Amino acid sequence: LRPQIDNHAKVAASDHPLSPIFQFGIYRERLTETVTDSIRAILLQMMGYKVSVFEFIGGEHTSKNVMITAVKKNGPSSKSVELRSKLKKLAEFHGITSHKLASWMKEELAGEVQADNFPPRLSRRGLPSS
Repeated sequence: LRPQIDNHAKVAASDHPLSPIFQFGIYRERLTETVTDSIRAILLQMMGYKVSVFEFIGGEHTSKNVMITAVKKNGPSSKSVELRSKLKKLAEFHGITSHKLASWMKEELAGEVQADNFPPRLSRRGLPSS
């Protein structure tokens, strides 16, 4: 997502609420991490997972210390419409038009039509293969 946020930072008006953050690369990097994890959490919630996000290693050891856990409940969330609206608003606010997990789940961000390869094929290591 970093290239999308970088591009959004270049074209965002100086009166954008995040323009003071956009001007510094390190802040854009941290913002990207937070937004990415937030999108992942919302997508999991939409699919009916109970999601928790927490710090698992102290910030003095690493800057990437957030863990997302998800436990499957019974089917998609009854709040899917509300969550989808929040997802789209979050993506639009940050200039995000695509996200791999959203694409696999056939969820549209900012009106983009997503890929039809969900669920993804996994490699022997359990990672999505292209």
